[in-house]
Amino acid sequence: MSEMKQVRSLIKQADACCAQGQFAESRGKYEEILSFLESNRNLQNREKLTEAVGERLRDVNADLKSVRDILVSSLRKKGMSDLVPALSGEILTSVKAPDDFLAISSIKIHFYDGKRHRYTVDLDVVYQIGGLASLGVSSADRALLDSLQLGKTLRDIRFDTPVTVFRGAGIITRKSLIEKGSGKGNDLRYILLAEER
Repeated sequence: MSEMKQVRSLIKQADACCAQGQFAESRGKYEEILSFLESNRNLQNREKLTEAVGERLRDVNADLKSVRDILVSSLRKKGMSDLVPALSGEILTSVKAPDDFLAISSIKIHFYDGKRHRYTVDLDVVYQIGGLASLGVSSADRALLDSLQLGKTLRDIRFDTPVTVFRGAGIITRKSLIEKGSGKGNDLRYILLAEER
């Protein structure tokens, strides 16, 4: 494979990761491309490629900050500002604009602590707005509800969409009760989708 074909292949891979919401992985690939371009100065159109890839990397990083600001604001409004410093530096949020985010139908969470240690649970997404998804949880499942407390960071989640499956993390930002319909009396947990550093 020629060097130019290699660069184009890497760009396609990075773009695909970005389109699937895998921002940490796409950022790593864009950085790899920039490093490759820097060390191969004789490539044709190297400067244009460097500029284009640099712009994509800036876009990924800009997302990766705006969502962090939304999370901090949400936690402060809920009187949970003491959680903000603990989250700093632990995760890199990966939410795109609401219209760009893939529709998630269900998630699978693997727990590593608490009453659900080494337990995996599948939950349906009730509804989703951008990177914020609500999950229906039976009010009778106290152990699961305890494992989904406000501010909890879940580090091993599989997100299922109609077109793909991807892995990431999330933070429980809200909770409420279902007041109408077949799930009346059950709990809702709102999870802000994120991707680990």
